[in-house]
Amino acid sequence: MARRDHQQNTPNPAQRHFEWKGGEGVLQYWDKEDKENVQVKLPAVFVLLNETSTVSGYAKKRKTGIYANEVADTRAQPLVVKYNDNNEVLASGLWADIKDRVTAARGGFAVNCYVAFKDDGKMKVGKVRMAGCALGPWFDFKKAHGKEAYAQAFTVAAGPRDESGDVEFTPPVFAVKELSAETNAAVAPLYDQVQDNFAGYF
Repeated sequence: MARRDHQQNTPNPAQRHFEWKGGEGVLQYWDKEDKENVQVKLPAVFVLLNETSTVSGYAKKRKTGIYANEVADTRAQPLVVKYNDNNEVLASGLWADIKDRVTAARGGFAVNCYVAFKDDGKMKVGKVRMAGCALGPWFDFKKAHGKEAYAQAFTVAAGPRDESGDVEFTPPVFAVKELSAETNAAVAPLYDQVQDNFAGYF
């Protein structure tokens, strides 16, 4: 879903990559300068700009990560899933056709949410990856709020600890937050950056 039509190609605008870690129940990002993971104070506030689908995971037997390109439509655009260690192709094709092979290798479907976030008083573009235990709550949030998820901001907080299975985890909880006119105006130019990038990427 895009707020406006794609027009031209620009470099990827995401300045920070966030990810929910269910084991610890935290939202974090990798600080390139300090070379360490930084936990984000919760609840975190973001403005949703656009979304893509991808694959992420970790192949335990090979001790390497799994990654893929991003697509706007999994029913029409193929995913090329690779191993991190040598870029070997694990699977290639539409998600419905390759998901069994990918999940068997410990890869999983993921959603990249391109967002606007405030850093040092300025609005910047970031990317929040929804994968693992974050994926279901995100889908439920989008289903419950529909267009409001784009029209307003949203928050990310820690939900109750799930101890029902063999692996304990803490899922995130998403909620709508009213978007002020001032913040909306500050975010507006970032919409164009993301859509311009998508136009070239796809």
